[in-house]
Amino acid sequence: MTDVAEQITQLVQCPIDWKSEIDVSFEDGPVARLEFEWVRAVAAVGVSSAETWQAFHYFHYHEIDREKEDLDSLLINLRQHRQRAEEEYSRAAGRLSGIRFLQPSYNGKHYRPALEREALIAVSKNGYSQFFQDIPPEALHRSFWTWFGIAFELEENAHCAEEPEDTFVRTELYPLWKLFLKDHQVRIAFNTMQAIGASEGKPVSHIAIDLSIGETKTAHAYPVSESEARTIMDGKASPAVNLL
Repeated sequence: MTDVAEQITQLVQCPIDWKSEIDVSFEDGPVARLEFEWVRAVAAVGVSSAETWQAFHYFHYHEIDREKEDLDSLLINLRQHRQRAEEEYSRAAGRLSGIRFLQPSYNGKHYRPALEREALIAVSKNGYSQFFQDIPPEALHRSFWTWFGIAFELEENAHCAEEPEDTFVRTELYPLWKLFLKDHQVRIAFNTMQAIGASEGKPVSHIAIDLSIGETKTAHAYPVSESEARTIMDGKASPAVNLL
């Protein structure tokens, strides 16, 4: 029975190790959302409530419910449906795995190391917005995933929700979440609460991130004005996050 339980445990685990990939040690919000979406994928392809129950149980307690009866039949069902669940997941939340964040200097558009701060502000007036520093990819990575965890935070009773939208604390951002699940290009913006660059000839604290979630799996960032950030977010409140 122990061997059966171990196999069931492996089959209900998320196929992506988000904790290692995201590495946001002080904030588990993004991991919770992404692993919860795996449970939804298991539920979508499963033929028994036991499959969904065990996936939820592992999600909450990091172990399966060994007290449930007929684990042998459950193991058979999970084996049969694991591949379909993975395919379902890879077409949705799983597609966010592997995104690489590009340093602003990668193409010379939004950071010019030879220019001082005032010169960068002047350049931004009639040209591309400019960062004051060449922000490391690791900082962009951490800030994005921190924003992601806040923006798409799980509602406390998400497991009881009848509609996907009701699993979100910030339900107003659910339309944006749907773009993450299906679009190849997604753009977000948020306030970093510090002057990180210049746009339209003025220092700004807001940043936009363009994510290519298709084959390239890349993300690049650039400073934007508060009004442009609001437009990008379709007028909806976006969580403020420091560049970490």
